[in-house]
Parts: sequence; structure tokens; C-alpha cells
Amino acid sequence: MIARVTRTAARSLILCALLASGVARAQDAEPDPSADADAHDDVIVAAPEEHDDVIVANPSTEPPPLVPEGGVPEVGPPVSPVPQQDPELRPVPQRPPPEPIPVPLYSVEIQIRGAFQEETSFDRTMGAFGYSGTRAAPVVYAGAAVPLVEWLWLGGRIGMRGRLWTHPERESAYATAGDLLLTAQVRFRLGRVVELGVLAGGGAGIVMLELNDVMSDQVVPRFQAEATVAFRVGNHFTLGPRFGWEYFQWEGMNRYDDGMDLGGFFFGLGLEGRE
Repeated sequence: MIARVTRTAARSLILCALLASGVARAQDAEPDPSADADAHDDVIVAAPEEHDDVIVANPSTEPPPLVPEGGVPEVGPPVSPVPQQDPELRPVPQRPPPEPIPVPLYSVEIQIRGAFQEETSFDRTMGAFGYSGTRAAPVVYAGAAVPLVEWLWLGGRIGMRGRLWTHPERESAYATAGDLLLTAQVRFRLGRVVELGVLAGGGAGIVMLELNDVMSDQVVPRFQAEATVAFRVGNHFTLGPRFGWEYFQWEGMNRYDDGMDLGGFFFGLGLEGRE
């Protein structure tokens, strides 16, 4: 009996000890509210500022439908049409301007022309002796010129010409002449192809007449005015007509005081080379 009471008491003591140990552990595990309060006394929690200008949308408002009535969906803001440029108003691409034509260093000219003389006292005398002739003389010229400026050229020319009188029973009479001229010419360009010019020249000429196997000669003054039209052929040549009037007369050539004309109005063609 005593032994059973003793075992019961021992079990009660052990149970009480286990309960007391569990309560102590639970108390140690719970945080101390006073300690937390002390640890965060220096922390200031800022109150949220009031934003009167912020409008909170009504969450109950539904967004507009993506597909309005009509069936055409609207995605993003409306796109304005891009104006198309009129093709007639489009700028035309400009070609670069052509390079300027350089002024030549010099020019050389060959000219073939015919001079048409007026009837003189010598022509009437030759007709009285049965001679007949034409009042036209073939002329050949060669010359050279250099530019002082683009529009003003100075140079010189040398030329030859002749006239003929025929007789049915006698030998023909003929006159030959050569001249040397100093020239000044003004030229103007019309575009890149055409040139216009005016030339004036003066100098001296020598006339030689052979009649009935007798030779006579005389030095006479020379003057001429000439108009030029030239067309560019390539980079180094021009070709065009020449026309004008020239003075080339031998006065007082015999005892009858006759005069002979080798000048007059002329018309010809000139070929010019430039470098």
C-alpha cells in the first residue's frame, strides 16, 4: 500500500516539474513589447501628405470600347493624311554650268575670197585696144593674230591676187598684186558656237602689170574693213564667211593718167586654227 502511494507521488512531482519547465521556455520565447517600444522611440513615421491636386479616377468607370459602333477599330490617335507633292512643282535637277572657254594664245587663218572691182579708166582703155577682162580678182590670204584681251585681237596678214585681160590676136595682159596688212579685230561670242567680229586693217601693196612684154610696178596704199561670222568646229577650229570692202588702187599708171582697181567689195570663206 505504502509503495503504491509513493509511486503515485513521485509521478505527480515529475509531471509538475515538466509543466514548470515548459512554462519557463514559453516565457523566454515571447518578445518583450516594452523593449520594442524602447528600441524604436527614435523612429519618426511620416504621415502621408495629402495631394489635393491628384484626381483619382473612378475605378468603376469602364474604358471606351476598342471597336466603336460602325465596326472600324480605333487603335491609337487618328493619323492625319500626309499631303502629296504635286509632281509639276518638284524641283528640276540643275545641270552644272559648262566650263568657260579659255582664251586662245594665238590664231592662224587661211582665207579664200573673190574681190569685185568697179570699172576704171584703165579698163576702158584696154577695151579700146580690143582687150576684154573680168572685174573680179581671186584673193588668197594668210594671217595670224594674238589676243590682248578676250574681245580684242591684233595681228597681220599677207595676201596675193590677180587680174587678166585677154585679146583675140595679142598676148594677154595680166596684173598681180601682193599686200601686207596690220589688223585689229573685235570679237564677240554668241554662246559656245557662234562668234561675230569686225576687222580693220591697213598697210601697203605692190602691183605688177605685164603688157606687151613690158613689166611695170608700183607700191600703193592699202585699207580694208571686214565683217566676220565664225562657227566653232571642235576645240581648235572655226569656219565661216567673210565679207567687206577694201581700197587697193593704182592711180596714174600711164601717160593717160589711168587708174586700175584691185580692191572693191569682197566675199569669201575663212578657216581659222587656234591654240
